[in-house]
Amino acid sequence: MKILKRSVLVLVFLNLIACSNWQLVQRSDFQEIRKEKPFIRVALTDGSLYETKNYSINTDSLVIFTSEKSSYTGKTSAIPLDKVETIKKKKVDQAKSVLLTTISAIGFFALIGAR
Repeated sequence: MKILKRSVLVLVFLNLIACSNWQLVQRSDFQEIRKEKPFIRVALTDGSLYETKNYSINTDSLVIFTSEKSSYTGKTSAIPLDKVETIKKKKVDQAKSVLLTTISAIGFFALIGAR
């Protein structure tokens, strides 16, 4: 029974990590990001990389809210938009999700049937 539980957990984990991708957001679409608030990956011109869901996009800057693990007081980092090279949003890929779930289910039942 433990093998069955572990197998199910591995399949669920694989489905969760493999069913999304990063989609480039054009500067003209920043309004869309303000409304959606998706998980984003921000690359700056100096090579820095941020991944966050706690942010706000103002007219001239990207404000990222962070918190320290040792205390619950948050920090705020304002980054001018001219220093932002790219912003990508995490998007669920439905085709990958269906394909991976189907393959996982077939493989799972093949393993169970092989016993």
